[in-house]
Amino acid sequence: MKYDVIQALEPASQNLYGKHWEQFKSFLKEYLYKKAYSATSEDLAVYVAHLDNTGIKSATIRGHLSAISFYYKNKYLPTPTESFHISKLLTSYSKTDSPPAIRKPITRKILEQLITALKIQGFTIYEQTMLTALFSLMQYALLRIGEVTESKNNNHKLKSKQISLSEHTSKPELTITFSFFKHSKPGNQPMCITKPDRGTCPLATYRDYCLLRPTKPKAAFTYQDGNPLHATYVRTTLTQLLTRIDLDPSDYNTHSFRIGRASDKWRKGYTDIQIAMAGRWTSAAYKKYIKPQIIKF
Repeated sequence: MKYDVIQALEPASQNLYGKHWEQFKSFLKEYLYKKAYSATSEDLAVYVAHLDNTGIKSATIRGHLSAISFYYKNKYLPTPTESFHISKLLTSYSKTDSPPAIRKPITRKILEQLITALKIQGFTIYEQTMLTALFSLMQYALLRIGEVTESKNNNHKLKSKQISLSEHTSKPELTITFSFFKHSKPGNQPMCITKPDRGTCPLATYRDYCLLRPTKPKAAFTYQDGNPLHATYVRTTLTQLLTRIDLDPSDYNTHSFRIGRASDKWRKGYTDIQIAMAGRWTSAAYKKYIKPQIIKF
């Protein structure tokens, strides 16, 4: 009986590993005249140099090597990726990589400013209402851009039926039932968001948006014609609004909503486990999102 351990990876990882492997096989065939699984450590060193010459950073090159190593191990073959020369090449390349951009958080205060700017930037009533709901929910639910817009992996995009609102109870809440998300595992728990004590209310803004949204859309967030939003539209709009409120757009991106909420929870004294669960992090990666040192509440 054969076991394909590639199925042990998350769907997104399977897709990425597959792309890296196909790219490596093409390189072997075109430049080294070799077939898959025939590469030596010397060949891998040449491939690493090739990737660096194309402008790929060392951290991303390591991801390519992880994929190649995985495929070799899956065939019970010794991996050629682990060698002295490759290790030193990566160390050398990492020293010349440009430093990673430090994204600033979108705090509650900035969120309020963005929403105000929507009203004076020339957007339609539908766009104002939809984007207000989108931005507030992205922050309060720590949503990723691929979860609210059209993406290559449509399994991650939230559908309208996955978000429910119950306001006529003693404890109003908005519930998101995730099917899949980045690094998700079977049996995802629903996320419940309650009405905040102050500031923009994600329950109210989502309710207002649903009153204007086309009838029975598949995607949770859509254009007025019912088609799902695209990430480029959201990023471009966010850039326009940040410029309008005199903030440098290069300091922020759509992840800044997650950064802001995670940092806000840290400031309020939430535990590490509570913060990780809120952002659906399964590792210590959430710590990179907590940036109280650059927040002005």
